Amino acid sequence: MARILLVEGGEIRPVDSTKFLQEAALQDYLEQFPELLPLHEVEDNPPPMITIGREVPVPSGAIDILFADGAGRLTVVETKLAKNPEVRREVIGQIIEYASFVCQWDGVQVERQATEYFRSAGKSELNLYQALAVDESEFRSKLEENLRQGRIRLVIAVDELVEPLRSTVTFLNTFSTFDLLILQLRDFELDAAKHVFIPSLFGYSGTSKTEKQRKSWDEESFLGDAKARRSPAEFEVIREVYDLAVNTGRAQFGTGTSGGSFTYRVSVDGKLWLSLITVFNNYGIQFCFGSLTWRGVPREVLAEFRDRVNAIPGIHVPEDEITLGKYPSIQFAPLTQRGNLARFKEALGWLREQVLQLPLQPEAEPGP
Repeated sequence: MARILLVEGGEIRPVDSTKFLQEAALQDYLEQFPELLPLHEVEDNPPPMITIGREVPVPSGAIDILFADGAGRLTVVETKLAKNPEVRREVIGQIIEYASFVCQWDGVQVERQATEYFRSAGKSELNLYQALAVDESEFRSKLEENLRQGRIRLVIAVDELVEPLRSTVTFLNTFSTFDLLILQLRDFELDAAKHVFIPSLFGYSGTSKTEKQRKSWDEESFLGDAKARRSPAEFEVIREVYDLAVNTGRAQFGTGTSGGSFTYRVSVDGKLWLSLITVFNNYGIQFCFGSLTWRGVPREVLAEFRDRVNAIPGIHVPEDEITLGKYPSIQFAPLTQRGNLARFKEALGWLREQVLQLPLQPEAEPGP
């Protein structure tokens, strides 16, 4: 049994580690103190995490704990005690299966999950963006890019590391696009009110794959990258939509690692900034229906905009009520056809005029 030596009052006292009798106790500490996951061991200056779920239901079971951080990364945690035989093999397949479901989520589902968790914890006044102190549009862009690319963090939390779990996880972590880590958390109880926790991470190989430096995009780098990635006709679409955003509102750049993006935002009295669309130079154009719905834009307005866009040959945004609360997207190719880009810009102009006439509640303007 592991022990630490406590020097107190000129005397030394050995303190043995305390066994977690139930996985629920391990979950309790991690839920309350996400800082127990020492990400600084594998990342430089990792952003703080918050808990947004406990026993989160997915089709194949329930995620023990779900964290989110300000960089738009989700962390799925599965807890297992060393005495549990599943700690060896079954848990790896289990947590990867959970990750496959989470990566199918979008920003609205993550937001809804966080809201439900805060409500259950007696913090119904909080939402995800307030809790993380982030700008909603920029955060959602990061989050959904990470989910599309499978950039999430998986953590198997144990009270005692067992083999061959470590070697298996190290192998998977070397060749995967996600981070699969083992957290060993030892608990040393000094008295009923004092605990010393010693967390250690295992399974990573060298520098974490998720430690790519996020790029701060601007007009020059974004348009240069878009020109290199897209065909001349598609680049012209991106350029014209960008000019429209700059001339009638704001183009707020994202910080993606695999590609650049900007969000077309318009202002109500210089106070409330609404996100209309996000343009990804490696993906397409995403409609910010979820954000607009959250801000109080009637779904009838969004449905009319969707109908105007769907009237453009080659474009189809699903015509259902659910889509109006999500972030559907289209490709650039249809807009390269004669007349289609002009019709798309007209539809955007119509949407802009509609939302600017609505009696929406102002908020502080986000930073540039």
